[in-house]
Amino acid sequence: PHLYYWPLGAIFFGRAYHEYGISPDAGLALFRSLSAKIKTILSSRWDTTTGLIFIQDPAESLLPDSDFWAQARRQRIADPAFLALLIHAIENLIVVGGAWQQDLRDLIQYNELLIHSTNEHLWNETYGTYFPYDLEQNQQIVSDSIAGLLCWIADLPDQTRAEAMYRTLANNFVHPQHFYFPTNCVTEI
Repeated sequence: PHLYYWPLGAIFFGRAYHEYGISPDAGLALFRSLSAKIKTILSSRWDTTTGLIFIQDPAESLLPDSDFWAQARRQRIADPAFLALLIHAIENLIVVGGAWQQDLRDLIQYNELLIHSTNEHLWNETYGTYFPYDLEQNQQIVSDSIAGLLCWIADLPDQTRAEAMYRTLANNFVHPQHFYFPTNCVTEI
Protein backbone atom coordinates (compact mmCIF):
# COMPACT_ATOMS: atom_id res chain seq x y z
CA PRO A 1 0.00 0.00 0.00
CA HIS A 2 1.15 3.51 -0.83
CA LEU A 3 1.04 4.62 2.81
CA TYR A 4 4.04 2.36 3.48
CA TYR A 5 6.32 3.80 0.79
CA TRP A 6 7.67 6.64 2.91
CA PRO A 7 8.28 4.71 6.15
CA LEU A 8 9.96 1.92 4.21
CA GLY A 9 11.99 4.49 2.29
CA ALA A 10 13.16 6.02 5.57
CA ILE A 11 14.13 2.58 6.91
CA PHE A 12 16.12 1.77 3.77
CA PHE A 13 17.68 5.24 3.85
CA GLY A 14 18.81 4.70 7.45
CA ARG A 15 20.21 1.30 6.53
CA ALA A 16 22.11 2.75 3.55
CA TYR A 17 23.49 5.51 5.78
CA HIS A 18 24.84 2.94 8.25
CA GLU A 19 26.22 0.54 5.65
CA TYR A 20 27.57 2.95 3.04
CA GLY A 21 28.15 6.17 4.95
CA ILE A 22 26.08 8.51 2.80
CA SER A 23 27.44 12.04 3.09
CA PRO A 24 25.19 15.03 3.83
CA ASP A 25 25.94 16.37 0.34
CA ALA A 26 24.51 13.23 -1.22
CA GLY A 27 21.67 12.54 1.17
CA LEU A 28 20.39 15.76 2.75
CA ALA A 29 17.74 16.42 0.10
CA LEU A 30 16.43 12.86 0.45
CA PHE A 31 16.48 13.15 4.26
CA ARG A 32 14.42 16.35 4.10
CA SER A 33 11.97 14.83 1.61
CA LEU A 34 11.48 11.67 3.66
CA SER A 35 11.11 13.69 6.87
CA ALA A 36 8.47 15.91 5.25
CA LYS A 37 6.51 12.91 3.93
CA ILE A 38 6.62 11.18 7.33
CA LYS A 39 5.45 14.38 9.04
CA THR A 40 2.58 14.60 6.53
CA ILE A 41 1.49 11.07 7.43
CA LEU A 42 1.80 11.90 11.12
CA SER A 43 -0.22 15.10 10.92
CA SER A 44 -2.94 13.70 8.63
CA ARG A 45 -3.44 10.42 10.54
CA TRP A 46 -2.91 11.66 14.11
CA ASP A 47 -5.59 10.83 16.68
CA THR A 48 -5.28 13.60 19.25
CA THR A 49 -7.13 11.67 21.96
CA THR A 50 -4.86 8.62 22.02
CA GLY A 51 -1.69 9.92 20.37
CA LEU A 52 -1.87 7.10 17.83
CA ILE A 53 -1.61 7.04 14.06
CA PHE A 54 -4.36 5.17 12.24
CA ILE A 55 -5.04 3.50 8.95
CA GLN A 56 -8.50 3.77 7.47
CA ASP A 57 -9.03 0.78 5.26
CA PRO A 58 -7.92 -2.84 4.92
CA ALA A 59 -6.30 -1.85 1.62
CA GLU A 60 -3.85 0.28 3.63
CA SER A 61 -2.86 -2.62 5.83
CA LEU A 62 0.11 -4.94 5.43
CA LEU A 63 -2.32 -7.66 6.49
CA PRO A 64 -5.56 -6.72 4.69
CA ASP A 65 -7.12 -10.16 5.22
CA SER A 66 -6.49 -10.14 8.95
CA ASP A 67 -9.42 -11.09 11.13
CA PHE A 68 -9.34 -7.79 13.02
CA TRP A 69 -10.74 -5.87 10.03
CA ALA A 70 -13.98 -7.84 10.27
CA GLN A 71 -14.25 -6.90 13.95
CA ALA A 72 -13.67 -3.18 13.45
CA ARG A 73 -16.84 -1.13 13.52
CA ARG A 74 -15.28 1.80 11.76
CA GLN A 75 -12.18 2.19 9.72
CA ARG A 76 -9.85 4.08 12.07
CA ILE A 77 -7.51 1.41 13.33
CA ALA A 78 -4.16 1.84 15.05
CA ASP A 79 -2.47 -1.13 13.41
CA PRO A 80 0.59 -2.48 15.27
CA ALA A 81 2.33 -3.45 12.01
CA PHE A 82 2.03 0.06 10.60
CA LEU A 83 2.97 1.70 13.89
CA ALA A 84 6.05 -0.53 14.24
CA LEU A 85 7.26 0.38 10.75
CA LEU A 86 6.51 4.07 11.25
CA ILE A 87 8.33 4.23 14.60
CA HIS A 88 11.30 2.37 13.14
CA ALA A 89 11.35 4.80 10.19
CA ILE A 90 11.27 7.84 12.49
CA GLU A 91 14.11 6.41 14.57
CA ASN A 92 16.20 5.97 11.42
CA LEU A 93 15.56 9.58 10.42
CA ILE A 94 16.50 10.76 13.92
CA VAL A 95 19.82 8.90 13.79
CA VAL A 96 20.74 10.18 10.32
CA GLY A 97 19.45 13.70 10.98
CA GLY A 98 21.34 13.84 14.27
CA ALA A 99 24.57 12.93 12.53
CA TRP A 100 23.94 15.78 10.10
CA GLN A 101 22.92 18.31 12.80
CA GLN A 102 19.33 18.67 11.56
CA ASP A 103 16.45 20.03 13.65
CA LEU A 104 14.80 16.89 14.96
CA ARG A 105 12.51 18.26 17.66
CA ASP A 106 9.26 17.37 15.84
CA LEU A 107 10.41 13.87 14.93
CA ILE A 108 11.65 13.18 18.46
CA GLN A 109 8.36 14.36 20.00
CA TYR A 110 6.29 12.28 17.58
CA ASN A 111 8.49 9.25 18.21
CA GLU A 112 8.30 9.47 21.99
CA LEU A 113 4.54 9.96 21.95
CA LEU A 114 3.99 7.11 19.47
CA ILE A 115 6.06 4.69 21.54
CA HIS A 116 4.25 5.68 24.74
CA SER A 117 0.78 5.56 23.11
CA THR A 118 1.44 2.24 21.38
CA ASN A 119 2.56 0.68 24.65
CA GLU A 120 -0.36 2.20 26.52
CA HIS A 121 -3.19 1.36 24.12
CA LEU A 122 -2.08 -1.64 22.04
CA TRP A 123 -0.22 -3.77 24.60
CA ASN A 124 -2.25 -6.63 26.05
CA GLU A 125 -0.83 -8.10 29.24
CA THR A 126 -3.01 -11.21 29.13
CA TYR A 127 -1.98 -12.29 25.65
CA GLY A 128 1.57 -10.93 25.74
CA THR A 129 1.37 -9.07 22.45
CA TYR A 130 0.20 -5.85 20.81
CA PHE A 131 -3.31 -5.82 19.36
CA PRO A 132 -4.89 -3.40 16.88
CA TYR A 133 -6.81 -0.60 18.52
CA ASP A 134 -10.20 0.59 17.26
CA LEU A 135 -10.17 4.36 17.69
CA GLU A 136 -13.94 4.64 17.24
CA GLN A 137 -14.70 2.14 20.01
CA ASN A 138 -11.65 3.03 22.11
CA GLN A 139 -10.71 -0.60 22.61
CA GLN A 140 -8.29 -3.25 21.51
CA ILE A 141 -9.34 -5.74 18.89
CA VAL A 142 -8.26 -9.17 20.09
CA SER A 143 -7.01 -10.88 16.99
CA ASP A 144 -5.11 -13.88 15.68
CA SER A 145 -2.99 -11.54 13.57
CA ILE A 146 0.80 -11.66 13.85
CA ALA A 147 0.92 -7.87 13.37
CA GLY A 148 1.59 -7.25 17.06
CA LEU A 149 4.80 -9.23 16.95
CA LEU A 150 6.28 -6.66 14.55
CA CYS A 151 6.46 -4.24 17.47
CA TRP A 152 9.24 -6.46 18.81
CA ILE A 153 11.33 -5.77 15.71
CA ALA A 154 10.92 -2.03 16.25
CA ASP A 155 12.13 -2.36 19.88
CA LEU A 156 8.85 -1.08 21.30
CA PRO A 157 8.53 -3.45 24.25
CA ASP A 158 10.57 -3.09 27.41
CA GLN A 159 12.33 -6.19 28.79
CA THR A 160 9.26 -7.53 30.59
CA ARG A 161 7.04 -7.14 27.53
CA ALA A 162 9.70 -8.61 25.24
CA GLU A 163 9.88 -11.70 27.46
CA ALA A 164 6.07 -11.98 27.41
CA MET A 165 6.14 -11.70 23.60
CA TYR A 166 8.75 -14.45 23.45
CA ARG A 167 6.50 -16.72 25.52
CA THR A 168 3.54 -15.88 23.27
CA LEU A 169 5.58 -16.70 20.20
CA ALA A 170 6.96 -19.93 21.68
CA ASN A 171 3.59 -21.09 22.99
CA ASN A 172 1.64 -20.37 19.84
CA PHE A 173 3.94 -20.76 16.88
CA VAL A 174 6.64 -23.27 17.81
CA HIS A 175 5.13 -26.74 17.86
CA PRO A 176 6.44 -30.16 16.75
CA GLN A 177 3.94 -30.18 13.89
CA HIS A 178 5.40 -26.98 12.43
CA PHE A 179 8.02 -27.39 9.74
CA TYR A 180 10.91 -25.01 10.36
CA PHE A 181 12.37 -25.43 6.90
CA PRO A 182 9.59 -25.82 4.38
CA THR A 183 10.24 -28.05 1.44
CA ASN A 184 8.42 -29.23 -1.65
CA CYS A 185 9.99 -32.66 -1.37
CA VAL A 186 7.44 -35.09 0.03
CA THR A 187 10.12 -37.56 1.10
CA GLU A 188 11.60 -34.99 3.51
CA ILE A 189 8.35 -34.50 5.40
